[in-house]
Amino acid sequence: MPATTEKKLPADKFTQEEIDEVNELKQKTIMKSEFVDNFYYAFFIIHFFVSLFIDLSGLVGIERMYTKDLIYNYIKTYNDFLLFERPTWFRVFIFIETVVQIPMFMWFFTIFNRFYDEKKKHCFTVLVKRENLFRLKTWRPIIRVVLRIYSVLASSTTAYCCYVIYTQGHYPGTSTTLTDIDTYKLLALYSPMIYIPLGILFLMN
Repeated sequence: MPATTEKKLPADKFTQEEIDEVNELKQKTIMKSEFVDNFYYAFFIIHFFVSLFIDLSGLVGIERMYTKDLIYNYIKTYNDFLLFERPTWFRVFIFIETVVQIPMFMWFFTIFNRFYDEKKKHCFTVLVKRENLFRLKTWRPIIRVVLRIYSVLASSTTAYCCYVIYTQGHYPGTSTTLTDIDTYKLLALYSPMIYIPLGILFLMN
């Protein structure tokens, strides 16, 4: 059998092909633009703290939360019967948010910063230039796949919550149906967690 020939790159020189590839990759952002990347970076920070200090009570119980006064005040203001009553399916959703989405947020914080650091990095040796090229080539597709997974997960679970609010909404701890105004107020709080994560799927370039 003929031996397979493998293209070897010169050890002491960055080729023109590599230079062109780096220049092209450095023009790319994670999503549609740098503004979109920054928007979602800020959104992930906000979502991380909401998940940790409010949503987590749906799994462990309000009384175990250091922020219980804030949570009770939130429930009183928005009549969030789901967070107050914690049905089994809701606890499953919060469990998924805790064990999947919170680690995702922490990874996003790190990888977004590292990706932009690599984009702006000035490399002076061939070895470092090739490491920079490798990271730019491999990180971006991985980040985009994880973003899509988060998008589908967050938007679908929240959509089901909104469906339950609209069809079964009632005042916390009672069987009294929410008024239209209170229903729409609670929906207005939940619904951004459908269309903001879902927007990721439409803001990939």
